[in-house]
Amino acid sequence: DGNIHTIFTDHPKGIVQGLLGPISGRPLWERHRPYPWQCRSHPDPLAVPEGLAMASRGCPNNCRMCSVPDRNSKVRRRDVEDVAGEIHWLVRHGIRSIFWYDNELVDHASLAYFDSILVAGTLDGYPNHVCRTQGRCNVESPEDAKLLSSLSNHGLKRVMWGVESASQKVLNAINKHLTVEAVQGSLENAANAGIQNFVFLMSGMPEEGEKEMDETYEWAKKGRESGLIYDLQCMPCTLMKG
Repeated sequence: DGNIHTIFTDHPKGIVQGLLGPISGRPLWERHRPYPWQCRSHPDPLAVPEGLAMASRGCPNNCRMCSVPDRNSKVRRRDVEDVAGEIHWLVRHGIRSIFWYDNELVDHASLAYFDSILVAGTLDGYPNHVCRTQGRCNVESPEDAKLLSSLSNHGLKRVMWGVESASQKVLNAINKHLTVEAVQGSLENAANAGIQNFVFLMSGMPEEGEKEMDETYEWAKKGRESGLIYDLQCMPCTLMKG
């Protein structure tokens, strides 16, 4: 969807920490390196090999820094039994971890749908198989906590959250339609369910000054120290619409 395509075609620079500048003039995907947790030497690796799956497309939230709504603002979901069959197919072919590459699969509007997929997919029958996906921090309610617990019991082990900032001023400026309290509550619900929280942050955004950057830094530092945040990635100088 646009955002990934743009990274690959227009910005052939390292997106993994430690890589700087063009990579020998080759397309980024030809030199992709796995995340640290996918390396067998990592102290807490997610199971490998990993397969890719997608149950839905689209996101209606229209966040200012994201190109997805320009192309896929309407949410479309696949049939649950069809997706469950895909899980079985991946497992039969040796996949031990599934990355659900939906725009927002862990979302207040999608939690019950995702839970029904993992229940139907019966990952319970494959104790060595786990999955991860991306999420939106609007799952802070007690009802959401129950669904996150069910998802964890059925194989969801990590959620990659698009937090972007811990400053309410910045969240409002980029149209995230989230509060800092909702972000905090969502991560706490996930952690209490036994799910690891991976947080995406952005720096250098419009309306972000030193005060707002400090708010995000202190929030992230506290989250890492408390164990609420398993890991994080901060993307500087991100191009924005408008």
